[in-house]
Amino acid sequence: MNEMKECKTCFEEINAKALKFPHCQTWQTKWKYDQSNPKHHLIFLAILFGAMGIMFYSSLGSIFNPNEFSDNKSSFVVKESRVSFTEKECGTTVSIIGTITNNSEVSWKDFNFEAQFFNEDNELIDTVSDQNYDLILLPNDDGTFKVTGAADKSKSSYHHHKVIIKDARENGSLF
Repeated sequence: MNEMKECKTCFEEINAKALKFPHCQTWQTKWKYDQSNPKHHLIFLAILFGAMGIMFYSSLGSIFNPNEFSDNKSSFVVKESRVSFTEKECGTTVSIIGTITNNSEVSWKDFNFEAQFFNEDNELIDTVSDQNYDLILLPNDDGTFKVTGAADKSKSSYHHHKVIIKDARENGSLF
């Protein structure tokens, strides 16, 4: 003879091995979800809001804890650069125009460049720093830059130059 039990919802007798009662369509498992039980609603909401909180917090990670430029400095390559001089009433202006490549997986902005100028004897004779707020360099992409400042020496003193990226901020960070 078959063993019988009561349905957990409608309390009619059913086969003890039944997983679902055909009359009321209620699952007869041990961990039955009771929609009328407020504890189940609270547990569901706690899990839902917990998951949403974790996703929100992880998205804030890149905003409040951006990648450090110093850790990614080697990901940038100055591909080419050239010097030009402009004579003005107030003196000579030296400009470097060039292209850089971002080999990182992060988008960067607010670049701080330094151009170092050397004479024929490879001695440092001048430096010019410039902040470039217009440049946003996407991951694995190229971008152009310009560094401009007052020339301290005569045009003929400038033999060669080197461009250094001193700093940048992760695009999307607040600070």
